[in-house]
Amino acid sequence: MKRKMSKSGIIACVVAGAALAAGAAALSVYLKGRCDSSRIESGNDEPVKLPAPETKLSFSSFDGGGPEYSISIEDEAVLEYDMQREYNDPEHEQKDGSSYDVIFTFRGLKPGKTIMTISARSPIADNFDDVYSVTVSDSLEISIEKLSSFDRNESGPVSPTAVLVMETEEEIYYANLDDNDAVMEFSDKLSSEPAELSFSVGEDGRLTAELPWQISSDPGEADFHAGDIILTDSDRIELVRGDIKANAVRLAEISEITPEEIDRITADEAPIVFSLEWSE
Repeated sequence: MKRKMSKSGIIACVVAGAALAAGAAALSVYLKGRCDSSRIESGNDEPVKLPAPETKLSFSSFDGGGPEYSISIEDEAVLEYDMQREYNDPEHEQKDGSSYDVIFTFRGLKPGKTIMTISARSPIADNFDDVYSVTVSDSLEISIEKLSSFDRNESGPVSPTAVLVMETEEEIYYANLDDNDAVMEFSDKLSSEPAELSFSVGEDGRLTAELPWQISSDPGEADFHAGDIILTDSDRIELVRGDIKANAVRLAEISEITPEEIDRITADEAPIVFSLEWSE
């Protein structure tokens, strides 16, 4: 079967073929009718792989006490990184307190999700921990979403912080925990063991699940939005699918999840495992 190519596709393949031929003059190169973003096939049937996509994060610092940055990755099999320092002034070595950028370059190793914490420590500047959700796609493209930021300027030991994890058979979602008494009790329960919950749609159209234990709370009427996880009774939580007003306490919030995604992951009362991940 013959494959039609556009004029721009033919030009791209000719250029790629010429580049390979220049590096191996003794080898006859045969392009097999197409070029794609990950490989070019040559006459020896050995693929020429292009580098994996990269994603960068940049942070500011300065000589003489500026923040030192470090990274902690929960699942190091998903993601790797390197770090470099770039000065803004080419004559920085002759000056005190020169500013520079700390640049982290990330590359995906395999598809998956993980939690990453970037910490900044300084004797004279701000100290903080930024917690991110990192997703690596099948094509190893990386998306990074900040979940929370914690001020570490107060004296005393740094306490670990918890992130709520919701895991289905195929996907993992991370949620920011609220700061209230119900969340403290909820976290204590999950710290002992994960909870497997199945959500079902009630007569009122709301998506709820029964908890394996009870949580005391002092609910009040408030507005909630898609992705909120709320405690509606001492032993029942709701995964909010849209804008509602309810007498409840918010436990956590899943960032950037759509009602369609919520319906998909809870279809047929599929079990979702709730657990906690901790970052220093």
